[in-house]
Amino acid sequence: MTGSRRATKSADTTSPLVVAVAEQSGAPHTILLDDALEAAGLWTLLSSRRASLRRRKDSLTIAIKPDLDLFAAGAPTGTTPTLVEHLIASLRAHGYASVTLCDGRNKPDRWLHNRDAFCVPDLVGYRFESPEGTPYDLAWMDDDPVPVPLDAFDDRPTLHVNGAWVRADVRISFAKAKTDDAWGYALSVANLIGLVATTGDATHWSAPDATLHLLRRCPPHFALIDAGVASHGPAGSRVAHAIQADTVIASPDALLADWIGALKMRADPHVSPLNAQALQSIGLPQTWVQHGSSAPWSCWTNPSPILIEAVRNRARWPELDRLAVAVLQPVDREAFPYRDLIVEQVATALRDQLQRVTDDRTRDMVHSLLASALGLLATSREAFVGNITKGDVLQSLAPITLDLDRLDQREVDQTTVIVDAQARLLDGVAPDARGFRFRTVGGHIHFGAARLVPIPFDEFVARVDVSAAIRYMNDYLGGSWRVLARDANGRPIRQVERNVYLPQPNWTGVFGADVIDVEKLEVVTYTPDLHRLHWRTVASPNGSAESDDGIVTFRRAGSGDVEVSIVARQRFRLPNTLAAAHIERWPGVHGELVADAYSRFFDGTLANCRAVHEGRSYRIGRAPTLDGVLENGSDLRTLLTGAIALVSRLLGWSSPAQSHPGVMQPLAIDDLGFAHFAGAHGGSLVTASSRASSGLSAPHELTPLTFFAELGRAVGRDLAALGVAPMGAH
Repeated sequence: MTGSRRATKSADTTSPLVVAVAEQSGAPHTILLDDALEAAGLWTLLSSRRASLRRRKDSLTIAIKPDLDLFAAGAPTGTTPTLVEHLIASLRAHGYASVTLCDGRNKPDRWLHNRDAFCVPDLVGYRFESPEGTPYDLAWMDDDPVPVPLDAFDDRPTLHVNGAWVRADVRISFAKAKTDDAWGYALSVANLIGLVATTGDATHWSAPDATLHLLRRCPPHFALIDAGVASHGPAGSRVAHAIQADTVIASPDALLADWIGALKMRADPHVSPLNAQALQSIGLPQTWVQHGSSAPWSCWTNPSPILIEAVRNRARWPELDRLAVAVLQPVDREAFPYRDLIVEQVATALRDQLQRVTDDRTRDMVHSLLASALGLLATSREAFVGNITKGDVLQSLAPITLDLDRLDQREVDQTTVIVDAQARLLDGVAPDARGFRFRTVGGHIHFGAARLVPIPFDEFVARVDVSAAIRYMNDYLGGSWRVLARDANGRPIRQVERNVYLPQPNWTGVFGADVIDVEKLEVVTYTPDLHRLHWRTVASPNGSAESDDGIVTFRRAGSGDVEVSIVARQRFRLPNTLAAAHIERWPGVHGELVADAYSRFFDGTLANCRAVHEGRSYRIGRAPTLDGVLENGSDLRTLLTGAIALVSRLLGWSSPAQSHPGVMQPLAIDDLGFAHFAGAHGGSLVTASSRASSGLSAPHELTPLTFFAELGRAVGRDLAALGVAPMGAH
């Protein structure tokens, strides 16, 4: 696509961009930071920005976004506060006095108290003044968010960004060097996620989509990576696994800084889906030079591909994923108390058991096995709801990833010619018993069908917009669209659309098939007797489709009713297990499967069109929300509380007090907004009676470990009463 070329950040396209690696064993990290700033040209950049904007030094506004994903003071999972404040002091020493710190979490943390605005910086070591004693401002992501249009055609922006960041004359990202069990690594690009405010739909976008548009519309002018003390291992962004790297990386280009950072980690820069999508759509600078070495850090450990895949699969059930993140995240419970007692008890018990595993390799294996089990559970649930209870699937708000400002309109107009040529491949193909026509060419299935709908044409097209025909199709989960041009009547004639559907056919989800995610160029034509939409797929963000092109036509039949016809050319990526079976080798079986899938698709699409005509709802699924962990009424909370209640009744455990709600309430909230709680060893949600708890190490607290231990004993007693010998007995 012509829209995938990098937009130049500077008018000087001949000067190569610089990436600097300041690295010296044992050197003070503030000195390394100063060296990196100088080598990467921050001071030259600031002078250039000041000249182009005609600003004085003291009025040039500078915004800094540190990584504040810290759950304990001194942990290496976020940018070191002393380095951030040293940067502020250096800026002021050079005369740049207007500096604001932009706050916002890159990872969810709604399951903890004291995670808002000033709380986290204060509790992890920020002093709100640079070393010379001058205060600096702090801007929370939701304080004054700014709607940021994604392109010139975006008249209702859904991307809302930290206002101080958007309005700043110079933006600096100060990330931490760390691994991540979902993304592989988290550096400068990942550090931008915390800028997205919760007031717009973008808060429901995937991380790759959000960071791509942030890099396009309000990118950092300078990127820093704090690798003085880095965090590596299977989940360095969550578990503090410190390594003394004694390095600071700096560059005016965030993708370039991350490229070198990934190489220092011995990681493929494309392993992160955030960076991979940005590299594909934006790319590295055409010319750049490197100061310092990109030789890998010694003793660095990355998460295994198996762990990364398992964690990504776990995210298919967002509620389960949030719970897993909450219970696996080490937390300073005095500074950041849990909001929910069940989450606290499960987290405490699970981490206590994991800490008993002293061998690093064994612990990593346990983490991978646990992630794989949860990933399997999540994919199984996704397959179930995708085939049985479609009302439980989450709808999509995925934005268009194509750079529409750089899209050649002639490329859109070619859609009609290209798709009409594809449709000719069905000429001469006789319809089957259901009226469908099929032909397979080069692995792509060409399909055609038409139905006469007993509704007058004019009445039908007045209520059923052909330009939205893609969104009426069967199993549509959502997406977004942008109108590029309209006719004299205000009707769309050129548009770009992103569509997300359930796996097709639905049963492929049982084998792990991903949702269909495609971006299309579309041309719409209108005549008195015909409304027609041509679409052509030009991108598939998740790689789920090799082709998905076609034509939807609403035609006036001889009777005056409407004839709805669809012609399509499609090839969707099958899961590896199905692809390895090569079902196409058995034409009879393959033909029946294809015919069944397309009959469901076509009939479902017609039913949706009828629903639109009649004003009825046709969408499947439910809208995404910003739910926390184990919200009231959630599936997981019902499961856990129900299991605890049932077993408590059977085994003699009892709840402490009926007034105890199960949600941790603060003892007090001070004037600064900090919540205060009882100590870490406060009361438990469910207690064991003296009869049931005899022999337990902690006789008055029910933990998952004692729960299963007592359950096993109870089952053993029942089996003994029935005269059944225990397993292994002779």
